[in-house]
Amino acid sequence: MSAKRAIAWAQQDHETRPAYHAFCHYRDLGEDRSIQAAWDQHAKDCETRSAHPSPRVPGRWSQWSSDHTWLQRVMAFDREIDEQLERKLMRQRLDMAERQAKLGRAMQAKAAVFLTNHEPENSSAAVRMADSGAKIERLALGEPTDNVDQSGTVKIVVEYGESGDDIPPDENDPA
Repeated sequence: MSAKRAIAWAQQDHETRPAYHAFCHYRDLGEDRSIQAAWDQHAKDCETRSAHPSPRVPGRWSQWSSDHTWLQRVMAFDREIDEQLERKLMRQRLDMAERQAKLGRAMQAKAAVFLTNHEPENSSAAVRMADSGAKIERLALGEPTDNVDQSGTVKIVVEYGESGDDIPPDENDPA
């Protein structure tokens, strides 16, 4: 297998330049791609006005699609694009979390300085800032912002088979 073959959407061994050019039109259309749409795009982008390309897909395009496994190649291409997008989004999420955690800590620090240097009767805005900063930092780090008390009763039902063979012995039974 050649280096070109290793990347499914690169020009393949024995794929002519015109066949690869056609594939590129097909590949670049995205999820709504079809051979007809690729041909239409090719006619729009590449053919001269005087050439008056046929509105129908030439048979060779369908043959190229089959011979050079266009469908499998664009599926690999789409997966790669999706993976690149997911990696980019993950980096952005991490950057956002870091930025927001830093903002939350800065708000808390600023509020702490104010509270240290001012009388309690003037501190309500600083307390709100500290609280908001703590919530921002906790959210950015994936922590809950509130503690929620839960109480109640849980009923546990254990069912055993008809024979009773699967009932564990009673530890308190002296027998």
